[in-house]
Amino acid sequence: MNKRDQTIWTLLLVLSFLFLVLNGFKLFPVNKKYQKTVDRAEKSQFGTDEELENIIEYLESRLEDRNNYQFSTDNEPLRLQNVLYLYDSQGKRLKYKDSKKIRVTAVFIGGSKPQALLNYQNMNYTVAVGDSIADGEIIWIDKDEVVFSKNNSEVHYPVSFASEQNILPSGDNN
Repeated sequence: MNKRDQTIWTLLLVLSFLFLVLNGFKLFPVNKKYQKTVDRAEKSQFGTDEELENIIEYLESRLEDRNNYQFSTDNEPLRLQNVLYLYDSQGKRLKYKDSKKIRVTAVFIGGSKPQALLNYQNMNYTVAVGDSIADGEIIWIDKDEVVFSKNNSEVHYPVSFASEQNILPSGDNN
C-alpha cells in the first residue's frame, strides 16, 4: 500500500470513529428517555385505578340526583301576561305573576253586606264575610281592605283605588 492509500484509509477510519462518537452523544439522551419510559411502564398497574373509580362513582351519583330533579319554570314563557303589559283605568300596570295568589279585583259596598270580587287561580269569585276560598275564610271586607284568615294567620289585601266600586242599594243611585 502506498502512502496515498494509507492516508485515505486513515482519514476514513478517523471520520468513521468521529461519526460514531457524535452519534453516540446524540443517541445517549434518547436511550436515557427510553429507559425511564420502560421503568415507568414496569411500575404502572393495569386494571382499575382507585382514584378514577371514586371519581366515576361520584359523577354517577350526581347524575342520578339530577335525573330525579323535577324542573319547572316560575316564569311561564307561554303565558300572554308575561309578554303584554296590562294597565288599569288609572294607568297603573297590573301585575299577575302568580295565579295561586288571591287578588282583590273589586269591592261592592252597599246592600245587606259588603262583597268583594276576588281573582284566585285565574277564576273570579264573589265573596262576602264568612265565605271560604283557597282553604281559608274571609273575615272582613271594607272599602280599604279585605282580610283573609288561613291557618290562624291573617292576610290583609288592600283595595286599590281603581278597583273600588261603590254600589249603592237600588233607588239610591243619584
